[in-house]
Amino acid sequence: MRRDRLSGGRAQPLNRFDKRPRGKRLGQVGDATRRDCRGAYRLAVVAGNVDDRESHIFGRQTLANPLLARLARHFDCPIHGTRIVRLENHRFRAELTEEIRPARDASGKIDIAGTMQIITFVVEQWVRQCPEQWLWLHRRWRT
Repeated sequence: MRRDRLSGGRAQPLNRFDKRPRGKRLGQVGDATRRDCRGAYRLAVVAGNVDDRESHIFGRQTLANPLLARLARHFDCPIHGTRIVRLENHRFRAELTEEIRPARDASGKIDIAGTMQIITFVVEQWVRQCPEQWLWLHRRWRT
């Protein structure tokens, strides 16, 4: 949705296909939801700035951002892998994995480094399955 001077400030659909009903705005959600969102944002900022964890992919040492494992540890939520596979005729298929069981330490908490290694292994399996689907544009092998 967008607002402009020509519509008199009323919200207009971005295009003729955008006719979905709108839910609550962020300012209209309950206090608990706002607190949860702020807490998740703060955790993401802190976890995103933490040094990458060493991991191995294709038998080589690499670095992996621990954000996903830290969020799973903080919220104790399931982890699922998601990928988009290119098909013929400009079509795509979205795939969702079964729950990825995180590694846990002796006290039962999610082990960040171990969980990142498990997730990296899932990505490695995807690349081995369809190598033509992958193109690394960043320094994946830096350590």
